[in-house]
Amino acid sequence: MLLAAVYLAVLLALWLGQHRPGLIVPAKDVQAIDPVPTAEVCVDGYPCFYPAGYAVDTVILLLNLRQVENWRFNGSADWGWAFITGIWVATGLGWAFSTLAVVGFTGLIRKD
Repeated sequence: MLLAAVYLAVLLALWLGQHRPGLIVPAKDVQAIDPVPTAEVCVDGYPCFYPAGYAVDTVILLLNLRQVENWRFNGSADWGWAFITGIWVATGLGWAFSTLAVVGFTGLIRKD
């Protein structure tokens, strides 16, 4: 339940961040691509930004949808460092809550 709450919070933040120009930028070299891809507009030749996929990549770490490899936060943009810090915190919480979910599911911790 907590993992789902973190995922939804990150998804909402990413969806809002997607609409802030210059906040989420391509992580790879895009000089040869015209027009330059943005988080809001998909272009041929570069993977589109999907907030739901990026949230999965940062919170549910067992899955790799390759969003983090292709998109990054611009720390120089308005709210850039806040988003970077938030993603770090969400990743830590994702690890913690995923571990607790696996431990609970496998029954390694039992109430006696």
